[in-house]
Amino acid sequence: MDLTTVTCRSTIEVKELAYAQIQNDIEALKESIRALKVRHNTLSMTMLLPPEILAAIFLWNAEMMRYDRKMRWTNVSHVCSWWRRIALETPSLWSRIIFNINRNWVPAMLSRSGATTLEFDMSVSDPKEVQVCKAVLSQIHRIRDLCMRQPFGSLTSLSGVILGLTKPAPLLERLLIRQEDINMPSAGNKISHFNLFRGCAPRLRTLELQGIILPLNLPALSGITTLTLRNINRFKPSLNELVEALESMKDLQTLTLRSAFAFDPQSDPNPSYFAADLPYLRSLNIRSDTISCTALLWRINCPHTANQRLAVSAPDRRVFPSLNIDEALCALGVVLREKYLDGLRCLSLSMRPAGYCMGLKAWGETGNRIQPPEQVPSLMVTLAHSNLDKLCALLLGLPLDHLESLHVKELPFDATLWRTTFGDIETLRMVHITGFIGPFLLALHHGCPIRDSNTPQKPGRPDKLCFQGLRILTGETCPDATLAWQNNTHRACLLERRKRGVGLSELYMLDIPTGTPTAAVCEPWRTVVDKVHWELHDETTNVGSYLWSDIHSDSASLEPSEGEYDEDQYEVDWEPDYYSDYDDYDDPLSYF
Repeated sequence: MDLTTVTCRSTIEVKELAYAQIQNDIEALKESIRALKVRHNTLSMTMLLPPEILAAIFLWNAEMMRYDRKMRWTNVSHVCSWWRRIALETPSLWSRIIFNINRNWVPAMLSRSGATTLEFDMSVSDPKEVQVCKAVLSQIHRIRDLCMRQPFGSLTSLSGVILGLTKPAPLLERLLIRQEDINMPSAGNKISHFNLFRGCAPRLRTLELQGIILPLNLPALSGITTLTLRNINRFKPSLNELVEALESMKDLQTLTLRSAFAFDPQSDPNPSYFAADLPYLRSLNIRSDTISCTALLWRINCPHTANQRLAVSAPDRRVFPSLNIDEALCALGVVLREKYLDGLRCLSLSMRPAGYCMGLKAWGETGNRIQPPEQVPSLMVTLAHSNLDKLCALLLGLPLDHLESLHVKELPFDATLWRTTFGDIETLRMVHITGFIGPFLLALHHGCPIRDSNTPQKPGRPDKLCFQGLRILTGETCPDATLAWQNNTHRACLLERRKRGVGLSELYMLDIPTGTPTAAVCEPWRTVVDKVHWELHDETTNVGSYLWSDIHSDSASLEPSEGEYDEDQYEVDWEPDYYSDYDDYDDPLSYF
């Protein structure tokens, strides 16, 4: 047919024949273009790469972008037919089914993953997602990592999905269940009488529950090594139930409990009658009130724990009506001393910038003159109090008799508090102060026959000196340094202490703000201290900062390293270098 003679006024039969011929010509041109694209791609050096090398590159790219919500790692299947074929024939590339993908893609991923092990991470917010979730869980026999989330504003509950986990899971290694909205009516649902995986999950090692609680004494959970319980708002397990469950987890290595159990002193007046033995526990992380935390620590035996992190707050007076917070903190210090601190040689105290809580770290080694030991701390306690008396109450229970190094950061200790808390520790040889150093120098005056407004003793009547073992003093970022080092009374005090055999041997000052006294003012201190190291730092000219460069190193932070993952750090704008040589755009799964 001559298409030039066909017009819009032609008969329907003629136009239909013309349409068919035009469509055939279009398809032929598409085939020609596709063949040219294939020829174009064969000229590229990447076409020489073996399929297994390309598959390894695709897997590496997917792993680097595993937290990319747009799943742009699938772009490798849109470059050319050769790359697409390799991508579709690599089952492990499709084995991670994450919660942010379109649920319509899940069947395609299950099909393309073949028989390889699966990682399943999906939210359950409406009934349709529940059905998709159940479809994936039907493949529980090949799931290695299982994560289910119930987000804010969910219209359904996770309980029905969890109760369906009754088939054996021989390959499962990690189980994570999170109910993010702990205030919703179904939050904290207690699931009981539940045959999880029919007791068959021999490789299960990690269990994390948030906002929901499972029976912890199930046979499938006996071999776990990492247990995390967070924000159990309702139906919290009692202390006895928790301890009995821990006793069945003999291989436990990491335990994290955050608002996860309930301690009732009325039902359990003697919290130490039964203790769970955890011989392999290496990391302990507890966030609770002071009394509950103390009771739990009495109930677990973990002699080889290398890292303890405790965040304690004031108990609820409705639960503990006869509460004495100072006695509770002292009791916490006692249990730490008796069960978790073999030798305390280095202590670091700090106040968080918000000013609502304080923290301490304890080590079994001394560290150097600038910072505590770099090893993992043996103990870390964070107090949700801004009153220094509460921190001192906790310190009263700790074994400070052999303390050698003390690091204090931004804590407003006065001279009396310095002296009464640490002044009688004869083994204390090094004190590192970040912040105001003047009150500590005033504490050194105690017992020295020097007359000034801060020492009421009269000259000529010396008393017992405090800090008798002190030999090294380090000051960092001290805004009162100018007044302190120009004060002749402080220098006279150090001279008197030196005459009585307890003088300083080394004095270090660093990061002193602008306005520091000149070298002429600082030089007389060399007459009362054997080694004096000054950093006369000027913020405008940076003069003198090099003097400290060979010995300065940052102090260890008291903040725990939670390490939230930045899901956008692997977001990469990627454009393919080659033309696509397939044309199935009408299929919604063709891009996937």
